[in-house]
Amino acid sequence: MIVNRIRLHKAVTLFLKSQKNLDYTHPEIQRNIENYGVFVDELEVFNRMFWVQPGQSIHINNWPKREHGDFNKVRILEENENFLLLFKPFGVVVQPGAGHTNDNLVEWLLKKYPEQQKFDSTKYPSRGLVHRLDKNTQGLMIVAKNLETLIFLQNQFKERKVVKKYLCIAEGLVEKQYIVKAYQTRDKIDVKRQKLFWDKDLAKAYDSQSRFAFSIIRPIAISHQTNQSLVEIEIKTGRMHQVRLHMQALGFTLVSDHVYTKKVLENTKYEQDSRDFESGWYSFYPLKMVQNVSEDQMSIYKNDIFDNQSYCLLSNYLKISLSINKILEADIINTNNLN
Repeated sequence: MIVNRIRLHKAVTLFLKSQKNLDYTHPEIQRNIENYGVFVDELEVFNRMFWVQPGQSIHINNWPKREHGDFNKVRILEENENFLLLFKPFGVVVQPGAGHTNDNLVEWLLKKYPEQQKFDSTKYPSRGLVHRLDKNTQGLMIVAKNLETLIFLQNQFKERKVVKKYLCIAEGLVEKQYIVKAYQTRDKIDVKRQKLFWDKDLAKAYDSQSRFAFSIIRPIAISHQTNQSLVEIEIKTGRMHQVRLHMQALGFTLVSDHVYTKKVLENTKYEQDSRDFESGWYSFYPLKMVQNVSEDQMSIYKNDIFDNQSYCLLSNYLKISLSINKILEADIINTNNLN
């Protein structure tokens, strides 16, 4: 209930909090007011700074529904008393956040698997999630069912013992294998992006929390007709947007990625070898042959591997220790069969 007069965008925020299934971020609220309007009593208002008085009613008509991922496409690939191996589809948000407080994988798991309730939500807000994928990234995820398994699996990632690979379709012809070692942190100008540095000292000067990131990038197929490449990326570290950032740094952006667009980076370091594991550089190695395919074949790859999504990034391979003597190896798309 509005006690004192407030601006319309704040009144709408309060109104939406009282409703079910109306989950918008604050920037979305502001844009929707300006584009679609809000009824204050019987007056349709498009100015977000309009004053709403105590006792006035608010009605929202014709606002577009937020896009939600299809949780019916979540597939459980393997399950026992300690973990779940699942496939996360395109568009499904993994963690609760602005605009996705209810429609996220954590909430879905809480409803489907009551044992997720056993995790202390203060200490473990992501419950049994061992790792994460971006909203529009498809692929393999492993979820712990108990705290002992969660800690054991997370340690595999911390100690860089996990083998994790992605497939993507990138703009440009990737005709060499690249090894990328760099540093990254959140961009201070655009907080939705990560910022890449080749030099450790420059990275730490920008942000003391900058972290080392290491990828191996191998082309599988190229198409001169589409000027695109099917690429496999093995990530040795699991940093936010690591695949997209490293591909951008090499000049090969992912198709339909509107955040990391093609850009030439300065102070790039090229080396063929280095004994310093965490030096900032990238090297490239010619391959004997990269498969050259037609436009039709590249379209087949896109349809078959990425479920015909315009944004093509798939976490297709995961190898992780479940215990001292047991290894889990999952491979949705065997890249050996694509060559």
